[in-house]
Amino acid sequence: MILTADQINQCKKTIGKYVKYQETLDEVVDHVVSAIELQPEAYEPLETMVQHVLDQDFGGKSNLRAMEQERAKMAFKALNSKQWEYFKQHFRLPLIGFTLVLAVASYLMVDTYINRKAFVLAMLLFSFSPMMLLCFQTIKRRSKLSIKTALLVQVNFISISVFNVLNFIPRLFNYKIFMQSHAAILAILTVFFITYTLSFIKLYREEVKIKVA
Repeated sequence: MILTADQINQCKKTIGKYVKYQETLDEVVDHVVSAIELQPEAYEPLETMVQHVLDQDFGGKSNLRAMEQERAKMAFKALNSKQWEYFKQHFRLPLIGFTLVLAVASYLMVDTYINRKAFVLAMLLFSFSPMMLLCFQTIKRRSKLSIKTALLVQVNFISISVFNVLNFIPRLFNYKIFMQSHAAILAILTVFFITYTLSFIKLYREEVKIKVA
């Protein structure tokens, strides 16, 4: 039997109740539609046929969710590893020259209180800008959450967490690390946030396959 466009959309709605990510939805829908179309003409409701394929080929709804979660964990490990590899490239040739220039420039520019406030704002923007980019892309696409987008959010959350920890924890001891620490410390933090964001952008461009600039 050949499914119509409306029937395929109905399959998507049914399967969409059980999966979280767009990639999983696309793959499972393709599989289910192909499996149903291989069957002779049937008089069962389409939703029943979809459920039958899910039970037979994926072990049911619960197992499908578990498979998706396991796949996401494996993908996150691979993505996170790639992110840190890109980050470490800034401390090896040929990018180490850029990193050293950035560190020296940061050190020389944080002497005044005003410059320190500007650098804190810059670090804040660098730590949160990837998240804003991901949110914009998600809203723009208006589709089910992509597994890559979800994983990229987790990767970016590291820089946001570092910024928040450095900003708020020392305040419990009446110490403002960004305002009171030595210029060398602030330069190191600036290098971290900028290089981490640049490595994230490289990862994003590679994984999502779009131009950021």
